[in-house]
Amino acid sequence: MEYGIYLFDFDYTLADSSRGIVICFRNVLTRHGHTNVTDESIKRTIGKTLEDSFSILTGITDKDTLASYKKEYVKEADTHMTANTKFFPETVTVLKALKEKGAKIGIISTKYRYRINEMVNQHFPKKFFDIIIGGEDVKKAKPSPQGLLKALRRLHCKKKDTLYIGDSIVDAQTAQLAGVDFVGVLNGMTTREELAIYRYKQILPNLTLLPLVNKTATPPPFHRLLPHKALVYYRFLHQKQIGGKKELPKNRQNHTCKNCGKTFHGNFCPDCGQTQDTPRFTIRNAFQNILSGFFNIDNGFSRNLLEFLYRPGYMIRDYIDGKRVHYFKPFQSLFVLAALYIMCVQLIDPEALKNKEKEYEGNPTYEQLIDNIKNQRKYATRDSAKIYLGQSLLYADSARIADADITLEDKINVKLKNTPDNPQATTDNDDDIVDDLVEAGVAVSVALDEYKENFLSENKYISAVYNLMRSWIHGNKAFSILLLLPVFTLASRWSFRKSLVGHRFNLTEQFFVQVYIASQILWVSLLILPFTREAHLNDIFDLNNKAIFLLFVWDYRQLFNLSWWSSFKRTIVMFCYCILIMMLAATLIITIFAIINYLR
Repeated sequence: MEYGIYLFDFDYTLADSSRGIVICFRNVLTRHGHTNVTDESIKRTIGKTLEDSFSILTGITDKDTLASYKKEYVKEADTHMTANTKFFPETVTVLKALKEKGAKIGIISTKYRYRINEMVNQHFPKKFFDIIIGGEDVKKAKPSPQGLLKALRRLHCKKKDTLYIGDSIVDAQTAQLAGVDFVGVLNGMTTREELAIYRYKQILPNLTLLPLVNKTATPPPFHRLLPHKALVYYRFLHQKQIGGKKELPKNRQNHTCKNCGKTFHGNFCPDCGQTQDTPRFTIRNAFQNILSGFFNIDNGFSRNLLEFLYRPGYMIRDYIDGKRVHYFKPFQSLFVLAALYIMCVQLIDPEALKNKEKEYEGNPTYEQLIDNIKNQRKYATRDSAKIYLGQSLLYADSARIADADITLEDKINVKLKNTPDNPQATTDNDDDIVDDLVEAGVAVSVALDEYKENFLSENKYISAVYNLMRSWIHGNKAFSILLLLPVFTLASRWSFRKSLVGHRFNLTEQFFVQVYIASQILWVSLLILPFTREAHLNDIFDLNNKAIFLLFVWDYRQLFNLSWWSSFKRTIVMFCYCILIMMLAATLIITIFAIINYLR
């Protein structure tokens, strides 16, 4: 069943007047010395009253000052607004289609009615709109439902037959307070997630599909499964996820700085930067002080850990977009979490560290190698033993150390010459031959290791660097993770470059994104360690691949403002890119080593 009346917001719903609005605000603000306000900040106030917008942009609360700014803005708008306002391409077509179906159409806006008429009269016949209510027609601006309810009374329409269409949270709140259905459009600065907090019929990219929306349209499947109370809690959590850390209201009382003695009003001393809130030490802030001394950890680290668990993508986007005061830096987060992980492993699974140390203690002795191979019965036949010896000799020749031990080579040749090829040889004789061949092969391997050790001992600087790098790579989980981050950075850039948010992230910002995601995975690994009680130090992450994939899908959904399905598909593409990049890198490295070996 279709609606009988469609009421629209104007700015960013039917028309793009952002250019004219920015020009008018900029002229007024510059005239009064407010030159540090960005265009983005001005656009985000569209839909609010002029007084509220100027208060948000300047911090001024004096009513007389705001009223004077409003008057100046109106004069600027008389010159610049209409010339710099354009209807969206689909607006005229959609409105005419609705009108042909017999629907009533109106506009409810905070913009002055006469200015709306200036635009409307250029594109629509007279009396096309059944009602237009502007800012001068109501005592209370949106989100007060006064204008919306006034239109319903004049048109003699019922709420159940009315659909209100807007682009902002203010519009969603207005529809909710008026008790009418709401459709959101994404033409403006408000995201899908921000609109989804409120009750809605549909959220559309633009007005094109509006004629298809009807009163029987079903809400999203996830919302249908939840009872009403649970849905309220879900929307509240979603709002918290999107909003994140809220700035404290500016404290306008006078304070005396306990550090430098300056009297000031606000939250921080303008001279030394110390906060006005400096309480006595308690157990809580003493613990924070201790952590800060050991790891340079401040409150931002605890906030990172908390937000990694419920709004990781939004947190990362906030950090990239410039909200950095309340968060711990990405590389610091990664290295601190890696250190905390190793500390927890020492407490929960110390055997993992012991096994790690044993793995790099050094090579077994010559006799131990031979005994191990014989005990395993890996080379049970003469032919397989010959293959093993041949491989060892080939490796020795490729390493160019065949001349390192002439005596050893002579011994090997003697063993080869004395090896009978008669398949009818006795079992005892065959076992001796197998043992000799295995012993010769192990001798070659030991010779290679001795050559490597002698080379390193003769070059003390190279030896020191080699040992340091080996111990650091195998002992530093954060460094192992960092080796993979460039791969994920390139893959993420290619996979999400066409998304609404992803296209504006450069490679450096994408790299920081990957560092934060790696930190999140480390944090989750650390949380589950007490339950699994098993550390995987040889792996990059303790989590299995499925869990890591799901974390990436969740993070990317929030970060790039995507649906679950779109995030899932693009994450699959991203991992495919990762595999391709690593294959190309491995091929390149092998080619370089082959060329170097050939030139030698």
